[in-house]
Amino acid sequence: MKPNDETKAGDSDDPVLPQPKDTEVESARLLANEAAPVLETKGLDREAIRRLADTFVATGHEGDTERFVRWVRERKDSPPLSQA
Repeated sequence: MKPNDETKAGDSDDPVLPQPKDTEVESARLLANEAAPVLETKGLDREAIRRLADTFVATGHEGDTERFVRWVRERKDSPPLSQA
């Protein structure tokens, strides 16, 4: 599946941020929880991590926690993160 597949994104409280479909919410939450210990040391709070996980899943990305953390580091609108 290709990233940024707009047909995959569900409704959002914030129209700027894509949201996972109902069936993907649990995956996004698990991903956020698994990545939190690493990303919190890089200056992100739990809410920011959750939103990033929602966006990651809603835009068609798939993968493990490592891939998600790498994706967060590469996002230009994320706070700068040092390499772990």
